[in-house]
Amino acid sequence: MDLSRRAVLAASLAATPLAALASKGPRKLVRPPALKPGDSVALIAPASTMPDAAEVESARQFVFSLGFRPVFGLHATKTWGYLAGTDEERAADLNWALRDPSVDGIMCLRGGYGAMRFLPSIDYEAARAHPKVFIGYSDITALLVAITQKAGVVTFHGPVGTSSVSEFSTNWMMRALTQPRPLGTYTQPDPAKAGKGDFELVTVHGGKASGPLVGGNLTLLSCLMGTPYAPDIAGKILFIEEVQEAPYRIDRMLTQMWLSGDLQKVRGVALGQFTDCDSQEPGSSWRVRDIVALRLKPLGVPVLSGLPIGHVKDKITLPLGAMAQLDADAQTLTVLEPAVS
Repeated sequence: MDLSRRAVLAASLAATPLAALASKGPRKLVRPPALKPGDSVALIAPASTMPDAAEVESARQFVFSLGFRPVFGLHATKTWGYLAGTDEERAADLNWALRDPSVDGIMCLRGGYGAMRFLPSIDYEAARAHPKVFIGYSDITALLVAITQKAGVVTFHGPVGTSSVSEFSTNWMMRALTQPRPLGTYTQPDPAKAGKGDFELVTVHGGKASGPLVGGNLTLLSCLMGTPYAPDIAGKILFIEEVQEAPYRIDRMLTQMWLSGDLQKVRGVALGQFTDCDSQEPGSSWRVRDIVALRLKPLGVPVLSGLPIGHVKDKITLPLGAMAQLDADAQTLTVLEPAVS
């Protein structure tokens, strides 16, 4: 695999804790410039190690097929235990991508675990000074939430470099990253073409509400509670997805967020896919849909389930920080403003 000569700069751009910045509140939202054909996209691995060289090459080809120039972080293919390099190495790759003016966008190669380990080492000032598209999901939720909150920059919950490619997923991603106009109302995958997933829209609690988007993987959102990087969900449209977590674990995480007092402050909840969750506890009389109703319906805000968000082939890309409207009666989620400039 050819690594860009620029990537070697990552070693000298070691991550520097920015405690003072991390203590600051939200800033006025900044939209990153839209990606254009020929732009460079840094591929980094801020969480789990990459499975093999074939996956790395597949990610490179995916980015190239979109019309962008893939550039790998210096440590993107490293392994340190179950992580893609040490915390310092993974932070260095992210900070290199944030600081280097020749990098136009950043895509994470995969999720897994480990992104939250180096949240204090992110150069949030660089993220603010040089806003650029940053996209990923699953464990990358920690980085998306932190950068949007601490730097005040729109980030994107969407495919990673090793995501299964589908026309539906790619279209929504490119719409979000390359078109400086309101995204509009999300659609559902065509049942005749859709891969695995339960895309039946269900109104858990009716109503209509507007607010900035925030959310991601439920495990990460709940694990960040009580830290300086806890997601600010008050007055927001919260979206949630999960994979391979038994219903009682879903219950525990939602209960934790409820006990914190934050869950009661949301304006609406958009539920994505809970992939392979019910199968983790086949003997239980309660399913995820039951837990969702028990925990979220009493909030009295719009709650809609079945959206194509999360660990499925067919997924939408959601811009964290952008204003959206959730209409649980009409069963729609609409982004009201551009995500890029």
